[in-house]
Amino acid sequence: TYLALKIRGLALRARQKERKRRDLKDKMQETLWLVCSEGKVVEVIQLLQNSQININWQNHSEHKRTPFYIACRNGRIEAVKLLLNVIE
Repeated sequence: TYLALKIRGLALRARQKERKRRDLKDKMQETLWLVCSEGKVVEVIQLLQNSQININWQNHSEHKRTPFYIACRNGRIEAVKLLLNVIE
């Protein structure tokens, strides 16, 4: 019926919107990981200002390493300090 099709369409759009939101969040997480690995302090600060960012996110293509781990491993002291300030 028309109502069932309408409801199905609304549900589909809601799932698509949620998927886009999740993809954007994943991209932000990956970006935080990358800028921490490269020690790009300004970018780290900008990303940490977003309340949606998860500093414990693990990069699955890099053996589940967190931004903190990769910043430490690469000797990015300023990025490490910024991440530690978020934890406090």
